[in-house]
Amino acid sequence: MLSSDEVSQFLAELAKLNPEGGFAPSVSANIALPYHVSFLDSNQDYRRGVFKLVSDYFASKVREVLPDYHILNTSLIVKPPRHGLFPVHHDWSFLADHAGKCMTIWCPLIDTNTENGTIHLLPGSNKVLKEIQTPKIPCCFHGFREDIVERWLQPIPTLAGHALLWDNHMIHWSGKNHTDDPRIAVQITCIPVHSQPVYFYYNEQRPYQFELIDADQEFWLRTDHQELFTRQPHWKSLGYVPNENRSLSITEFSELLRKRTGSCRTE
Repeated sequence: MLSSDEVSQFLAELAKLNPEGGFAPSVSANIALPYHVSFLDSNQDYRRGVFKLVSDYFASKVREVLPDYHILNTSLIVKPPRHGLFPVHHDWSFLADHAGKCMTIWCPLIDTNTENGTIHLLPGSNKVLKEIQTPKIPCCFHGFREDIVERWLQPIPTLAGHALLWDNHMIHWSGKNHTDDPRIAVQITCIPVHSQPVYFYYNEQRPYQFELIDADQEFWLRTDHQELFTRQPHWKSLGYVPNENRSLSITEFSELLRKRTGSCRTE
């Protein structure tokens, strides 16, 4: 998606954005991570700067790869040297029409491999998972995360400027950066141009449902991530949907994976 010259230019412009604490791991009252995620930075100007920079370099390329999609939000993810283990997960849900496909583009700005924390994917897992993923609720496979890493995930070494594209329901993971250089990558959430983007707000007092909050590009740019944990009075509600998420056992998960993908890969 980016030439080597574009990668160099992007990195030079990125260095001018000056996030709070540099590109140190993201820490707040609700979350402490061993890596930096611009999406979680408290500086709105910095978040907007990353969004503009990514859009300037990637928007036209996204239209070439996904002609009926546009960018909803973006994030810069930096794994510091000797840090950055990312838990196995799948991405948040962003579409009111849960049958619609929300896509993720992941583009490293250095060559990635298993040493510096490249992405590992579980091919076909997007056909297994249809749950809604949002803050404050565990994923259906939270009881056997490590088994997924050990048994099913496949590393995808990726060159700088090249990109991976996956359905948001795809299970993925990346390990610790064992090198002395930061591992820098761009992540882009793309949605169909005529779709309704939402934030699925989960209220512990009403665990049987999610509230649909109107959440366009501007919502993600102006909203501090800590606000996502508490219902904000200015949010525009679009109604409610039932919470049909449920935990799976590793046996159920393995069987679903086999039935829907034909895979029984265990090592």
